[in-house]
Amino acid sequence: MTEYLKVAFVPGLLPDKWFRRFDDRHGGASRGANRRVRIASAAADNPLPYVLHGKADVAFVRMDSRGREGVVKDAEARGQSIHLIELYEEQPGVAVPKDNPIALFPEVSLHDLEDEKIMWAPQPPDFRVDIADVRSALEVVAANVGVVIAPRPLLRVINKRGVKDVVLSDGRPTRLAMVWLQSRDNRDIQNLVGIVRGRTARSSR
Repeated sequence: MTEYLKVAFVPGLLPDKWFRRFDDRHGGASRGANRRVRIASAAADNPLPYVLHGKADVAFVRMDSRGREGVVKDAEARGQSIHLIELYEEQPGVAVPKDNPIALFPEVSLHDLEDEKIMWAPQPPDFRVDIADVRSALEVVAANVGVVIAPRPLLRVINKRGVKDVVLSDGRPTRLAMVWLQSRDNRDIQNLVGIVRGRTARSSR
């Protein structure tokens, strides 16, 4: 019998390598000869509620400037306690029309954008990345108007024709995290944690 570990992940994360390793290791028996576990995954602009409402076992989220504390508080506000593992930082980027001279450079700074109309950028106090807003702003940039500042991996995933993303050297980086409910912690989730942390099939915990 095959069971599934349900995972929701934020656009910009590229988790396929982790998921393939999980399926390779645990698509066979993980607790008994008749039990197989595989990943069932889907991208979601806001994956945290999927975990909090029991629709997913694990979420990979993009934290705002509050970091770990912010995600924990968001979960507690919904009456849930979570486990959270911080992952890597994302490089900031800027999306510009391909005809904009900025598109010729591999890297620019905020100073280089002084004369540009910024259609969207993370705003204080939390500098939260609203993916729906980023998508809408990219439509405007694709029409050759303005620029968008956002995590570069996100810009690459939801890019529009006629738009190029470049590195923003002094932009605000973002960080990803893996989240799951304390009440639903289990061996399958811990196996995925091990893969995300780089443990091999022969590693001990």
